[in-house]
Amino acid sequence: MLKTEPAIYGAESITEEAIYKIKREVPDNLFSYPANIGNIQLNNPPPSESATTTPIYQIVVLPHTNFSNTGNHYILAPRGSTAGSNYSKIKLTFLDNGNPSALTAYVCQYDPSLPYDPSHSPSNSYSTVVCSNPNDTENGYWIYPIDSYQTQPSGKGVSLTLLGHNTNTWNLVPNKQQEIILYNDDPSTSASNIYVQIEGFDASGIPAGIPYLNKKSVDINADNNGIHRKIRAEVPN
Repeated sequence: MLKTEPAIYGAESITEEAIYKIKREVPDNLFSYPANIGNIQLNNPPPSESATTTPIYQIVVLPHTNFSNTGNHYILAPRGSTAGSNYSKIKLTFLDNGNPSALTAYVCQYDPSLPYDPSHSPSNSYSTVVCSNPNDTENGYWIYPIDSYQTQPSGKGVSLTLLGHNTNTWNLVPNKQQEIILYNDDPSTSASNIYVQIEGFDASGIPAGIPYLNKKSVDINADNNGIHRKIRAEVPN
């Protein structure tokens, strides 16, 4: 912790500058980053533009979370846009760290081009908060896992555990938008973090990472006495 936190803060200190440079396309010879802050070595290598399309993405889901309060929401297309996500498939894998808790996973799919209709709950309009009701199964909001593990058309999320069913794949409609919602509602006091691997595939079936395709980002590096940390920040459109 003593080495990690300064490295993270060092990387964060350069983030705004790096975003500005990438966003404004400032030439390298007209922009220089500091090499260090105190004992923290910075920008070796210097900040570089990258694409947030890492095919395999690993995240942590905290215990004692539920559908309403979880921070693990992953939107696969820019909200507010009427364009589709261009994803054809999402695969989730429960990673083995000895945690017996069950992960609950939802994939919500909606059509952002539909007109507003208040008779649905939530309404089928991209201007409202969709993916907010786990019991709403109208108009294809919820994608059901099509396999032998869960066949009931319930709209409920699929449960992933270490024993038995530790992976699930959802086939998506590329011209619609989707959101992944993950939580760990194990009530026991010994419940711990769950680690999950998310794999995305574009409309052609080629591996493509999340949060969504064709998004620019910048990587910032920092080192503190042998502890290396990297921050990846999205560059706004």
